Amino acid sequence: MKTIEEKISQAEYIIYQFELEDLGTAFAILNEVIADNRATDLEIADALSLKGLIVAGPAPCHTEYEEDETGLIYYLQALKHNPYHLGSLLNIIHSFTEHDMRQPFTRENAPAFIKAYEVLRDDLYDSLDENGRNYLLRFSDTYDRFKQERL
Repeated sequence: MKTIEEKISQAEYIIYQFELEDLGTAFAILNEVIADNRATDLEIADALSLKGLIVAGPAPCHTEYEEDETGLIYYLQALKHNPYHLGSLLNIIHSFTEHDMRQPFTRENAPAFIKAYEVLRDDLYDSLDENGRNYLLRFSDTYDRFKQERL
């Protein structure tokens, strides 16, 4: 029997091979991890974030939520298990690109963008590499706009 860590690694390997026909297998493995009562919150957060990657990237058809094809729901769920999950926070930010903002679910969740941006900026900034810092900077105008709209 594989450990939780081995299952997550197996799913990651499948995801990064970008073989569309295998992504359903990765999704099923991640669901096993999430349902396993031995999985820690950190492992569940990893599994949920990877499910978000599948949906956001090559296979939105695997979403379990009709209203979301950006993976945003999975990233938000991951943060319930680990509020500082770096991948989920960065992917939440990425879920608010102009293309993804066409979805009502994304537009309705601007507070999630604000929260993710603030956690990255205020709590995790020192742990970001230069690319991560530049990435965050590219979304500063979006952050300012969403904050202004909330006033």
